[in-house]
Amino acid sequence: QGTDGFAPRPGWNLVSIPLIPLDPSVAAVFGSGRDAPVVWEWDNAAPQYAKAVELETKRGYWAFFCRQDWVMVEGSRDPDPRIELGSDWNLFGPLTTPVELQDLRMTLPPVWGWKAGFYNPVSTLDPEHGYWIHMRRPGTVALEP
Repeated sequence: QGTDGFAPRPGWNLVSIPLIPLDPSVAAVFGSGRDAPVVWEWDNAAPQYAKAVELETKRGYWAFFCRQDWVMVEGSRDPDPRIELGSDWNLFGPLTTPVELQDLRMTLPPVWGWKAGFYNPVSTLDPEHGYWIHMRRPGTVALEP
């Protein structure tokens, strides 16, 4: 059991949830009401965006925040650092600690993050952030060295 918090900026944020939330509903994690963010997830099988209803670890989400806010996630650590990635584009996120891509036990294609309104290649996966990766074929990645 633990808590983790982050402060998304107003506008679009590429986020992830580092803990398994006690209540995984979008409303429980991000709040509800007039200023509640709009949250979208990527459905790799479709492939298309879908409105997120529940949040999971190791997944990335686009969230639009009307104002600067503090998000507090209460939950437990995910005991399994592995993530299943499908062929084509995947939107994912790390767990509770930063991950240096060079320290992983496999070579990955470029990983893209969102910063200041642009996609940028990254070398570190930071908790609470979401990332894009394009896989030529499905695979399992351990999000720890």
